[in-house]
This record gives sequence, C-alpha cells and structure tokens, in this order.
Amino acid sequence: MNLFKKTLKLLMVSMLFFTNFSYANNSDNITVKNPFVREVPPVAMATAAFMTLHNKSSKDIYLVGAKSSIATTVELHTHIRVGKVLKMRQVDKIKIPANSSVKLKPGHLHIMLIEPTADLTKLKKTSITLLFKDGSSQLIKAPIKSVKRPNMQKMSHNLPLKKQRTLDLCVNYSSVNESKKKAILTELTARNQLSEKDMDNLKTRVVEPSNTMCGMYMILGKPMQEKSRQLRVMVFKTVHVYPKNYFVTQMGMVVEKHQRTKDSVPPSLVKSLPKTQAPPVKFISPGGRPMH
Repeated sequence: MNLFKKTLKLLMVSMLFFTNFSYANNSDNITVKNPFVREVPPVAMATAAFMTLHNKSSKDIYLVGAKSSIATTVELHTHIRVGKVLKMRQVDKIKIPANSSVKLKPGHLHIMLIEPTADLTKLKKTSITLLFKDGSSQLIKAPIKSVKRPNMQKMSHNLPLKKQRTLDLCVNYSSVNESKKKAILTELTARNQLSEKDMDNLKTRVVEPSNTMCGMYMILGKPMQEKSRQLRVMVFKTVHVYPKNYFVTQMGMVVEKHQRTKDSVPPSLVKSLPKTQAPPVKFISPGGRPMH
C-alpha cells in the first residue's frame, strides 16, 4: 500500500512538473528581436507593432494575441492581395515554425493597436504582452519609432497632370502658380469633381456646407489634422482641422462648419442615438402601396 502511495505521489509530482514546464515552454522558447511601434499622430485611429519572433524549440509555436496599455483593442493582423489591392485582415494566430523565425513587418503580419490611449509622439517606448497558445506570455519593451513613407504627393507632382491622383490635384492647387491652377481646375472639372458652390467660393475663398471636400482643399490647402470614422459600408465621416475652423465632410461633401477657438474641441464624429427610436414613417406610393 505504501509503495502504491509513493508511486502515485511520484507520478503526480512528475505530471505537475511537466505541466508547469509545458505552460512556460512557449514563451521561454521565443526570442524577440527588433520590436518597435509605429509612431502616429494623436488623431490616428490605430498603429501597429512589428518585430521578429524566433522559435528555438523543435515544435511549432503559435502567437494567439497581445495586450498593451496604449491601445483600447489589440489584434493580430495580416495583409492579403485581392486583385491588385492589398487588404488588411484579422487572424486568430500567427505560426512561429520550429527552429525558425517569423517577421512581423509593414504590409505583412503585424500586431494592430486600435484606438491608442496615449499620445505616441510623446512616448519613447511602451510595453506589449505577447500571448501564446499554451497560455504562457512574454512581456516585451518596444520603442516608438517614426516610419517615414515615400512622399506620394511629391511623386505625383512629377507625373503628367492627367495621370495625377484627384486628391493630390485638390491639395496641390493652393500651392502652385496661376497657370498651373488653371490647368488643375480644367482637369478637375473634366473629372466632375467640383460643384457650383466650389466654383463660386474659389473666388471668395470661403468654405461652407455644399462645398466638396476637393473644393475645401483647393481653397484652404492641406488641413492641420484629419480624423475619419466609417459609418457604414463606403460611407465615411471626417473632421478636418484648420486654423480657424473645423469642417466635417461626409461622402466627399462639407456638411458642417464649426468655429475653432481656444477652448473648443472637434465635433463628434458619431452622434449618439436616442434610447427609443421613432417608428418608421410610411409613405403611400402613387400606386397605393405603403413604402417604408
């Protein structure tokens, strides 16, 4: 009986040892190299963390999540090519092959930090906790880095006018000479980008509701800051910050104008809905059928 108890006790201790070893195994076998978080302005909706994860064990290890105090939500993401366009997609795990490495980098796998809770331009580094499939975790320190992108607006400047992006033509208009302004105006008119209000207000240098977003850029130039939120499929609402005003655009049109004073804040992107919604209004069509 004593031998049985000793054997059982030894077995339980062994199981506990191997269980604890397994629990810590994933994080212990991962080496993190060159981690960093992309610096973004305070109005940005998200940023990303990049690094190289090296697996020094003989089995595959899976990263299944991450946590950080500088973001409201943290997700694992990748990019996939759909036709000629790269689209970002959330993934539930990232495989780190045995005795190999996986690189999290721009345009590929990365850790997405959504709705930053801190001004990254004022931080030098931050903490990120990596979560692995076996339940283990690893805390890393990642510096905040500014990643310079090619100046697409400057590159577009060098293209023939008809091949330049519409957005670049709108933004560049206020900074070129009169002959180029005339050529840009002709090109944008041919592309049906401007409203009658734009044509009138280009002369008075005033922006108001019914101007297009392109017309606003042409009159006022590039804004100090911008922030957008998707309301529904293909519908975006954006706040544009200029020295004297906030302008709100939706679907490419200026819909609100607010004075910008010392203690003012940008208007809310999404208005809160009432607790009780009114019933839908019924209309009677000419044929006599009710329409919602």
